Amino acid sequence: MASKPRTMTVNFVGRTDQLDKAYKRVNKGSQNMSATLTRGLRTGMTAFAGIGAAAAGFVALAKPMVDMASNVNEAMSKNKQLFGESAKAVTEFAETAAENLGLSRRETLIAVGDFGALTSAMKMTEEGSHMSMRLVELASDLASFHDTGVDQALTALAAGLRGENEPLRKFGVLLDAATLKTKALEMGLIENTKSALDPAKKALAAYEVI
Repeated sequence: MASKPRTMTVNFVGRTDQLDKAYKRVNKGSQNMSATLTRGLRTGMTAFAGIGAAAAGFVALAKPMVDMASNVNEAMSKNKQLFGESAKAVTEFAETAAENLGLSRRETLIAVGDFGALTSAMKMTEEGSHMSMRLVELASDLASFHDTGVDQALTALAAGLRGENEPLRKFGVLLDAATLKTKALEMGLIENTKSALDPAKKALAAYEVI
């Protein structure tokens, strides 16, 4: 028959102060290592967060510049389709717009293109590029003279070419039917004031009045 397990207790007699000190050193070292690792982890996370924030900031800063460059390229492509070989003159015109008109290159290209699309729709292809550039110049002059935004003047001029009278009134330009027919007659676009004005003739007359 197997014997029952017995327990033996051993008592060490002697000085234990060195053992206590060794234990405390080990314990303190573990705590210091833990604190060091924690601080390192926090520093690393802060650094990564900083890098992430910097990257996000760069993206936020770069996006408008990328969008602007894209808009310029789109405007130049649009103008080339509208004006053909004359698009080169439009691009050169836009290069000096900041100094001469107070408009950016991008704003000028877009504005000329918008007028070009309007004149093209009215079958005024031969006059399109010249008229469009001149209208942008006029918009700048009107805005300066009446102390208003160029965008408001551009909108009013576009409305005038479409035959809308009201938007240009505040700029001192009257485009009522009688005025347009009188100008069209002077230009030889119609034979008499009873003749009807098609959109292209009306736009040409409005352009001359403006």
